[in-house]
Amino acid sequence: MQVFVANESLSQIASDDVPIVAVYEDGVRVADNAHPGAQRVFVRPGDIVLGDFGRAVLRKGWRDALAESVDEEAEHRILETFPASSQRIAALKLVLAIIDYGSDPKKWPADARELLDQVRKGVSFIASMNAQADLLRNKGVGVPGANGNWPSKPDKPFKL
Repeated sequence: MQVFVANESLSQIASDDVPIVAVYEDGVRVADNAHPGAQRVFVRPGDIVLGDFGRAVLRKGWRDALAESVDEEAEHRILETFPASSQRIAALKLVLAIIDYGSDPKKWPADARELLDQVRKGVSFIASMNAQADLLRNKGVGVPGANGNWPSKPDKPFKL
Protein backbone atom coordinates (compact mmCIF):
# COMPACT_ATOMS: atom_id res chain seq x y z
CA MET A 1 0.00 0.00 0.00
CA GLN A 2 1.07 3.58 -0.57
CA VAL A 3 0.81 6.00 2.30
CA PHE A 4 1.82 9.61 2.54
CA VAL A 5 3.39 10.69 5.82
CA ALA A 6 4.28 14.22 6.90
CA ASN A 7 7.99 14.91 6.46
CA GLU A 8 8.48 15.82 10.11
CA SER A 9 6.81 12.57 11.22
CA LEU A 10 9.39 10.48 9.40
CA SER A 11 12.12 11.71 11.69
CA GLN A 12 10.23 10.59 14.80
CA ILE A 13 11.73 7.98 17.06
CA ALA A 14 11.24 4.51 15.58
CA SER A 15 9.14 3.45 18.58
CA ASP A 16 6.48 6.10 17.89
CA ASP A 17 3.37 5.56 15.79
CA VAL A 18 3.47 7.80 12.72
CA PRO A 19 0.27 9.60 11.62
CA ILE A 20 -0.78 8.99 8.01
CA VAL A 21 -1.79 11.86 5.73
CA ALA A 22 -3.32 9.65 2.99
CA VAL A 23 -3.59 5.98 1.98
CA TYR A 24 -3.81 4.51 -1.55
CA GLU A 25 -4.02 0.93 -2.77
CA ASP A 26 -1.10 -0.50 -4.73
CA GLY A 27 -1.31 0.25 -8.42
CA VAL A 28 -3.08 3.59 -7.97
CA ARG A 29 -1.08 6.34 -9.68
CA VAL A 30 -0.53 9.23 -7.31
CA ALA A 31 1.58 12.25 -8.19
CA ASP A 32 4.69 12.71 -6.08
CA ASN A 33 3.44 16.17 -5.09
CA ALA A 34 -0.15 15.13 -4.35
CA HIS A 35 0.35 15.85 -0.65
CA PRO A 36 2.72 18.81 -0.16
CA GLY A 37 4.91 18.42 2.91
CA ALA A 38 4.50 14.63 2.87
CA GLN A 39 6.51 11.72 1.47
CA ARG A 40 5.18 8.52 -0.10
CA VAL A 41 6.13 5.32 1.68
CA PHE A 42 5.13 1.85 0.51
CA VAL A 43 4.09 -0.35 3.42
CA ARG A 44 2.42 -3.68 4.13
CA PRO A 45 -1.31 -3.43 4.92
CA GLY A 46 -0.64 -4.77 8.44
CA ASP A 47 1.57 -1.77 9.16
CA ILE A 48 -1.47 0.52 9.10
CA VAL A 49 -3.50 0.52 12.30
CA LEU A 50 -5.99 2.80 14.01
CA GLY A 51 -4.43 5.13 16.54
CA ASP A 52 -5.94 7.62 18.91
CA PHE A 53 -9.31 9.02 17.86
CA GLY A 54 -9.61 6.40 15.08
CA ARG A 55 -6.94 8.05 12.91
CA ALA A 56 -4.81 5.80 10.74
CA VAL A 57 -1.17 5.53 11.79
CA LEU A 58 1.83 3.43 10.86
CA ARG A 59 2.34 0.98 13.70
CA LYS A 60 5.49 0.82 15.75
CA GLY A 61 8.07 -1.21 13.86
CA TRP A 62 6.78 -0.31 10.38
CA ARG A 63 10.32 0.60 9.36
CA ASP A 64 11.29 -3.09 9.63
CA ALA A 65 9.94 -3.56 6.09
CA LEU A 66 11.83 -0.67 4.50
CA ALA A 67 13.66 -3.00 2.11
CA GLU A 68 10.29 -3.86 0.53
CA SER A 69 9.40 -0.17 0.49
CA VAL A 70 12.60 0.65 -1.38
CA ASP A 71 11.79 -1.95 -4.04
CA GLU A 72 8.22 -0.68 -4.36
CA GLU A 73 9.44 2.91 -4.70
CA ALA A 74 11.96 1.91 -7.39
CA GLU A 75 9.26 0.05 -9.33
CA HIS A 76 6.88 3.00 -9.00
CA ARG A 77 9.47 5.42 -10.34
CA ILE A 78 10.45 3.09 -13.20
CA LEU A 79 6.87 2.48 -14.33
CA GLU A 80 6.00 6.16 -14.00
CA THR A 81 8.85 7.02 -16.38
CA PHE A 82 8.97 3.96 -18.63
CA PRO A 83 5.56 2.21 -18.38
CA ALA A 84 5.42 -1.56 -18.86
CA SER A 85 3.32 -1.15 -22.01
CA SER A 86 5.97 1.14 -23.51
CA GLN A 87 8.67 -1.37 -22.60
CA ARG A 88 6.79 -4.16 -24.41
CA ILE A 89 6.10 -1.99 -27.47
CA ALA A 90 9.76 -0.94 -27.62
CA ALA A 91 10.91 -4.57 -27.44
CA LEU A 92 8.51 -5.52 -30.25
CA LYS A 93 9.64 -2.60 -32.41
CA LEU A 94 13.29 -3.56 -31.90
CA VAL A 95 12.60 -7.16 -32.89
CA LEU A 96 10.79 -5.94 -36.01
CA ALA A 97 13.71 -3.61 -36.83
CA ILE A 98 16.13 -6.53 -36.55
CA ILE A 99 13.90 -8.65 -38.82
CA ASP A 100 13.47 -5.83 -41.35
CA TYR A 101 16.96 -4.30 -41.35
CA GLY A 102 19.31 -6.93 -39.91
CA SER A 103 21.29 -7.04 -36.69
CA ASP A 104 23.66 -4.15 -37.49
CA PRO A 105 22.03 -0.90 -36.28
CA LYS A 106 24.49 1.11 -38.40
CA LYS A 107 22.53 -0.09 -41.45
CA TRP A 108 19.13 0.86 -40.01
CA PRO A 109 17.19 3.94 -41.13
CA ALA A 110 17.37 6.99 -38.86
CA ASP A 111 13.98 6.40 -37.17
CA ALA A 112 14.94 2.83 -36.19
CA ARG A 113 18.30 4.03 -34.82
CA GLU A 114 16.47 6.72 -32.82
CA LEU A 115 14.19 4.02 -31.40
CA LEU A 116 17.24 1.99 -30.37
CA ASP A 117 18.75 5.08 -28.71
CA GLN A 118 15.53 5.72 -26.76
CA VAL A 119 15.34 2.10 -25.65
CA ARG A 120 18.96 2.22 -24.48
CA LYS A 121 18.18 5.35 -22.46
CA GLY A 122 15.14 3.65 -20.92
CA VAL A 123 17.11 0.53 -20.05
CA SER A 124 19.89 2.66 -18.59
CA PHE A 125 17.34 4.52 -16.46
CA ILE A 126 15.90 1.23 -15.19
CA ALA A 127 19.40 -0.05 -14.38
CA SER A 128 20.26 3.14 -12.47
CA MET A 129 17.04 2.90 -10.43
CA ASN A 130 17.66 -0.75 -9.60
CA ALA A 131 21.28 -0.02 -8.63
CA GLN A 132 20.12 2.80 -6.36
CA ALA A 133 17.48 0.51 -4.82
CA ASP A 134 20.22 -2.01 -4.02
CA LEU A 135 22.28 0.74 -2.41
CA LEU A 136 19.36 2.12 -0.38
CA ARG A 137 18.26 -1.35 0.72
CA ASN A 138 21.74 -2.11 2.05
CA LYS A 139 22.16 1.35 3.59
CA GLY A 140 18.86 1.21 5.47
CA VAL A 141 17.51 4.54 4.26
CA GLY A 142 14.86 6.18 6.43
CA VAL A 143 12.64 7.72 3.74
CA PRO A 144 12.60 5.68 0.51
CA GLY A 145 10.25 8.13 -1.22
CA ALA A 146 12.49 11.17 -0.83
CA ASN A 147 13.48 12.46 -4.27
CA GLY A 148 17.03 13.09 -3.10
CA ASN A 149 17.53 9.35 -2.68
CA TRP A 150 16.97 8.59 -6.36
CA PRO A 151 18.48 9.41 -9.76
CA SER A 152 16.66 12.27 -11.45
CA LYS A 153 13.93 11.33 -13.88
CA PRO A 154 14.15 12.19 -17.56
CA ASP A 155 12.32 15.35 -18.65
CA LYS A 156 9.53 13.27 -20.15
CA PRO A 157 8.41 9.64 -19.82
CA PHE A 158 9.58 7.08 -22.36
CA LYS A 159 6.61 6.42 -24.64
CA LEU A 160 7.66 4.49 -27.68
